[in-house]
Amino acid sequence: MANWERTIWSDKRLENRVDERGKFASQHHLGGRDRPIDGSAGAGAWQREIITVDYRNSLVLQDLYDKVSRKAAASGKITEKSAIDAVYDIVKAVYTNKSSKAVDALLKRHDVGPDEPISLDEFVKEGTGVCRHMAMTVGVILEKYVRQGYLRGEVSVDRNTDVRGGHAWVRYTHEDGRVTIIDVMQNFKGSLAKAMRKDNAWSYARPKEHVKGEKTQTIDFTSGLRKDCGQYPVYTPN
Repeated sequence: MANWERTIWSDKRLENRVDERGKFASQHHLGGRDRPIDGSAGAGAWQREIITVDYRNSLVLQDLYDKVSRKAAASGKITEKSAIDAVYDIVKAVYTNKSSKAVDALLKRHDVGPDEPISLDEFVKEGTGVCRHMAMTVGVILEKYVRQGYLRGEVSVDRNTDVRGGHAWVRYTHEDGRVTIIDVMQNFKGSLAKAMRKDNAWSYARPKEHVKGEKTQTIDFTSGLRKDCGQYPVYTPN
């Protein structure tokens, strides 16, 4: 059974660093499930880097959006399917180094300590990141398409913890209620139903959300996910 309280935990840990407007460091709101991705500060359930997103002032993200748009419009116009397919393919190609050790090295080069902010741009520029960085990158691009009217669904960076550790991915809820999972780290893009029928499927379904034909999880402790996305201790908020 997955634990879905990571957003609650990060909110609790950092509540003293959020001002009366709900802003972290006076400019970003704390990110989390079903919260806007652009303008967010993505914090962990326990200490790690805090990833900030600022599309308006980011030439890196704007350039990435342009690349996705060119690919999405290759057949004539941007559709919901072409946008999702393109952002998955482009972000997958960007993140060539999916090692947690490489993330640690990047943070050291930028002198970023636990609970200190660093722009998502730095991870995109270096092509280095794990599940959280990929999910936020996919999410902010899809969110931009929603704001521009190309898509009419809802975008969320979802994350939870099960016995394998913690993981993050993008959940796109279509206007008709269908759910598409976009998980670059696990090389998966498809419907929630399809995702949950996979062998060793991650716990993508939200609490009380049941999927017909859902596989019983058998955990492969040698999988790259455990190594790359982290092996986390139990955190109990005060």
